[in-house]
Amino acid sequence: MVSIQEVAIVTGAAGGLGRAIARKLASRGITILIADVQEERGQETAEAIKQDFGVESLFCKTDVTKEEDVKRMVQMAVERWGRVDWAANNAGMGEKLEDNEDEVTTEAFNKLYEVNQRGVWLCQKYEAEQMRKQQPRLANGTSPELGGVAQRGAIVNIASICGHVATGMPSYTASKHAILGITKIGGLFYGKHGIRCNSVSPGPILSDQYAEFKESFLDDPRFSEQAVGWSNRCPLKRPSTCEEQANVVSFLLSGESSFVNCSDIRVDGGLTSVADR
Repeated sequence: MVSIQEVAIVTGAAGGLGRAIARKLASRGITILIADVQEERGQETAEAIKQDFGVESLFCKTDVTKEEDVKRMVQMAVERWGRVDWAANNAGMGEKLEDNEDEVTTEAFNKLYEVNQRGVWLCQKYEAEQMRKQQPRLANGTSPELGGVAQRGAIVNIASICGHVATGMPSYTASKHAILGITKIGGLFYGKHGIRCNSVSPGPILSDQYAEFKESFLDDPRFSEQAVGWSNRCPLKRPSTCEEQANVVSFLLSGESSFVNCSDIRVDGGLTSVADR
């Protein structure tokens, strides 16, 4: 076992937002466990982090819908580094736009539920279980003199603005609403142990995952109309970058947010805070 100052697990980190979160944390000197079902891209991300930031990074092939995979993910971090300080649960999947909920099959709903809802719950459960065993300590870059508070760990779950409004993606919307509840319950139950649970709700993001999604449904005018509509309604008149989202995740995990718990931050450029005009 190697002695490391702080350790973070990032799920869905082979690309897109997860990769940006992992790189942001690594830039702060944090050791990273990359967890994803995509083995080749996950290995590449771990290697790039080691080369670019000089920190330790390992890849763990993980299907977050499988309880044993999630347990093994946490155990790998503990066996290598002795603890888990931070966790960003980003693994998830999207959904094709539908005209009404009757078009959604039970099979499609269950598949999305397994990843977005159950997957986040399993990760939070076993990450917090490990954190409870650890001695509290000050987060990197904080001190009692500067108001730093010792904690056992912090967890951020990636939700969506679709967790705050109704959209043309019924199953996805339901799953993201559920993540907000999972996060608040986590913060309630684990807070007394010095473990904070928060979530981030991104608006539209420019990422490789977004590009793949857009390409898949390029012939669907509903997708283009919704994407353009979101962009036009956003006060900043643009989608965010993955790095802008990762900055907020990093803040919520760090000691700088030591009194933020059971909370969600909408990183949507103000999109869900304004009326159509």
